[in-house]
Amino acid sequence: MNKYCQMLAIGLSLLGLSAQAASPSLLQQSQQQNQQREQGFIIRLEQQQQQLEAAKQRLQQAQQQQQRLQQQFQANEQALSEQQHQLQQQSGQLGPVFDLLKQQAEESQSKLRQSLLSSQYPQLAEGFNLATQRSLVSAQSMQTLAATLVQQLQISGTISFFDASFIDQQGAPQQQSLLRIGSFNIINQQGEYLEWRSEAQQLQVYPSQPAAQQQARDYYAGKTAQLLVDPSRGQLLRQLDYYPSLEERIQQGGKVGAVIIALACIGLAVALYRMIRLMLVERAVRRQLSQSQASADNPLGRVLLAAATPLASLEQLELQVDQAILLELPQLERGQSLVKLFAAVTPLLGLLGTVVGMIVTFQSISLFGNGDPSLLAAGISQALITTVLGLIAAIPLLFCSSLLNTRSRILLQLMQQKSLAMLAQQPKAAQSELKTS
Repeated sequence: MNKYCQMLAIGLSLLGLSAQAASPSLLQQSQQQNQQREQGFIIRLEQQQQQLEAAKQRLQQAQQQQQRLQQQFQANEQALSEQQHQLQQQSGQLGPVFDLLKQQAEESQSKLRQSLLSSQYPQLAEGFNLATQRSLVSAQSMQTLAATLVQQLQISGTISFFDASFIDQQGAPQQQSLLRIGSFNIINQQGEYLEWRSEAQQLQVYPSQPAAQQQARDYYAGKTAQLLVDPSRGQLLRQLDYYPSLEERIQQGGKVGAVIIALACIGLAVALYRMIRLMLVERAVRRQLSQSQASADNPLGRVLLAAATPLASLEQLELQVDQAILLELPQLERGQSLVKLFAAVTPLLGLLGTVVGMIVTFQSISLFGNGDPSLLAAGISQALITTVLGLIAAIPLLFCSSLLNTRSRILLQLMQQKSLAMLAQQPKAAQSELKTS
């Protein structure tokens, strides 16, 4: 037991000696780390101080430059005012005249850039550079302005060919020889009219062309001396885009317009068919009038055969003739009620389409406002298309219904007249038979 205690005491003493030996080394390491940190802090502090000094120097330089620029700006302002005062003194009483010349030159330059002449003579607008001059107007500048105006007047009164590029209706660039008619219009070899887009400095074919393209082609080829010219320099040709074609008008009618057109076609087909049938019946009736014997292949012949049937009394014979006429009446008036119905329904459908279109128009106004009156006018005009279609369909249907009714009544009156004449001859024939007996 004592041995173990001695050994434990020896071990503890050895551990204490090793700890005492290790503690100086740990202390030295911590001191070195602290020194390194302090040196890093000192280095970063010096760097930040250097950056601060550099920023102060840049600020000072910027302030100095600002002062120099401000002084220079003031000097320039003073020099400019002195030059303007000197310009006013030199111009004297001609100052308003020079201002007027510059104003006229500016307006002429703007009009020329928008004119068709710029497509052939793009350098012509340089003669109006007087508008941008800030110096005193010289005599040479005024002469150049006058010469440019005279040249513009001379060119605007000529007709000439020139080569230029333009954009066709498909958006593809083309290069052709074009014909310029004064300052009014430009046409190409196909007879298409071109417009000058001043913002893009480019010629472009009008999306909608007038109906006189063949005349324009002949004029381009020298075959005719007549040509449709737009005196408004393209304003009227641009208005063609706002006039839709017949197909576009029909499409604006929508489903109601399609129903109206379908009813009109059906009604006109029925009216044409019944008109042909009545003409054939009328021809057969006229052929019957030229014959002495009644035939059963026409309404008049069948009525005459009914009137020629021997009966006991005249009253029975009249009833039989009336019955024969009533049997022929539906054949003569067939289809007239349908045509008359279509003539009455189509305007009502047109009114229905107009009301629906107006409702849609006012709904769009309530949602998006009425900032553009042209949109409201376009919506109202589109809504009225169905009314126009209804009236267009109703007018010929009414004429057809009236014509069918008139022809059928003529045939009916003819049958009644001939049958009554035949009935009037029946008593005379009976009396002659009694006398002979």
